[in-house]
Order: sequence, then C-alpha cells, then structure tokens
Amino acid sequence: MIYEIEIITSNKKIINVYKKDQMGVEYACADDLPNLEAAISIIKNKWKHEGNIFIVQDGIRKVLGD
Repeated sequence: MIYEIEIITSNKKIINVYKKDQMGVEYACADDLPNLEAAISIIKNKWKHEGNIFIVQDGIRKVLGD
C-alpha cells in the first residue's frame, strides 16, 4: 500500500502530521510538534516512511524535498 504523509502548518508552526492512504483514510497522526525537523523525524523513524512528504502551508500544497 502507498501512504501519503501530509504536514499542516500555520504561521510556521507545525499543527498536525497525518499518514494517509491513497483514499484519504488516516492511519496515524501527530499533533502540536515544535518544528519541521521533529515532524520529519517522526515520519521517517517512527512511521518508517520513505516516500514523498507533502507540506500544506497557507493552503498551498507542495512536496518537501529530501
């Protein structure tokens, strides 16, 4: 199964991080993270994600580079 990781930010603060499948079903969530590095650490280490990470900032969605 292919999972999509989405990081939601507001005013440069990480709000939520979601792990979803292609249909949008949520499998994991992390809230109130202090910064982007903490979010990426959870995604790559705890969730063992190696694919694309998407960031939604001010309503604009883009792929985060490695």
